[in-house]
Amino acid sequence: MENFQVKNKVFSSYPSIFHHPGRIGDGNRILGILQLKKIFFDLIGDVKNGYFRDEKEKIRLKIPAVSHTLQEEIASKLTVVFVSNLKEKGSGPRSLDYFGIPYRILGSKVDKWSNSLKIKFLNDELSNIKTKYFMLLDSSDIFVINDLSQLLSRFEALNCQMLLNAGQNLWPHWLDVMKEYQTFCDQVGDEMKTDHRYVNTGAIIAETEFYKDIAKTFDVNEAPLSGDDQSAFYPLYKQHYPRIKLDYHCNIFQCEFDEEISVESSALLWHRKQIIHSQSPLYPVLRKYAAIRRSRREAHV
Repeated sequence: MENFQVKNKVFSSYPSIFHHPGRIGDGNRILGILQLKKIFFDLIGDVKNGYFRDEKEKIRLKIPAVSHTLQEEIASKLTVVFVSNLKEKGSGPRSLDYFGIPYRILGSKVDKWSNSLKIKFLNDELSNIKTKYFMLLDSSDIFVINDLSQLLSRFEALNCQMLLNAGQNLWPHWLDVMKEYQTFCDQVGDEMKTDHRYVNTGAIIAETEFYKDIAKTFDVNEAPLSGDDQSAFYPLYKQHYPRIKLDYHCNIFQCEFDEEISVESSALLWHRKQIIHSQSPLYPVLRKYAAIRRSRREAHV
């Protein structure tokens, strides 16, 4: 596939990894990212390979071919880990298949899922990670749009040892103890002049040795919301900032959005490059339609 880039017009950045947490209509601004996801898999997928279904929105996506050329340079420096027990491995691994980037899926044999397992499986795997860096990604609501050749240089330029996906919504938001962390996130977010200011653990990149050290200091069961991996990282972020940062300006990760993004690709007609964001006049109508479509498909599953 020819060069495919997505520009965040507010920050003039070009994120590589997109995350759509939650579902359309539940408060997260994710409709545009799902629109982008469909466009991208239409380009890299092949109907001869069949289709897979998006876990949350029940969208059918073309399965891309698996590259037979291994991205050895990135693989020698970065280990990519997914933790999932879903039968369909999802858009995250399938997008990496296309680019020839190896990965590990942990937890596939787990019957009963809980959010604490994400950290448990990662920590159990640490002794087997020999690369300088690792990246932990969700599987079904993540997709990667390039071969990650620029990812490590971008990470190193941010002058931190761990970078977390940055959401626009605080979650969990109902716990009194979270007010302390919300205040901290808002202070840093104001300094960085961004609405991407809250911890989201759908995508993380870190120096392996740094994470090994801090992994000894926290227990996910002692998080503000016991057993929740995302709330466990709020105290870590506050304690270790600026060694731990969020991707405030979407240099690597794009997690939901209110700002405008645009596709740069000669393979698409101009009207397919227009990604709907929450300030677009069509946004309320398309959000309602997407929720209705999903509910109808769920009723037939």
